[in-house]
Amino acid sequence: MTIEHGFSEQLRRGETAAVQALLDGSDSNTAGVVMGYLGRMSNDYNTRLQLRFAERHLGMKPRIGRVELACRAWFNDNLESPPFYVPAVITNILFVITMLLSGFAFPIESMPVAVQWLTLLNPLRFYMVTIRGIFLKGVGFGILWPQLAALTAIGLAVLLVAVERFRKTVG
Repeated sequence: MTIEHGFSEQLRRGETAAVQALLDGSDSNTAGVVMGYLGRMSNDYNTRLQLRFAERHLGMKPRIGRVELACRAWFNDNLESPPFYVPAVITNILFVITMLLSGFAFPIESMPVAVQWLTLLNPLRFYMVTIRGIFLKGVGFGILWPQLAALTAIGLAVLLVAVERFRKTVG
């Protein structure tokens, strides 16, 4: 915390006085929590200053209503991030693999035959073919219907699996 020289004199004159908080951002969750606490402390202090100022100049204690913002973490009460590192890494790896097998960076035709067959499970492959066909070649539904059918089939398969898992969870 850095409080500049003349802080109290600035407040007495009714000016804005600055306070600087320097936080280590390498642990962003903790830094965010600390910033929240500091913001609340600053707001509370400002409210007290305003009440004292009004009491001095109005000659009576003002009755001021108050709105309070309370932050609450519902699904990660302790704001711990390590339990989420592994899923995040897995998600990033799957994203990279999906992008590599989509034909976005490398043509599917130049991939080994086994990998070409594997790309048929990747919905992004069909999406990329559709987007290229529409924007680069100007083709219509008559040519792109196999890609759209494949996207629909993959979407329905994922939906059916999700519905079945949901039924097992609920029932």
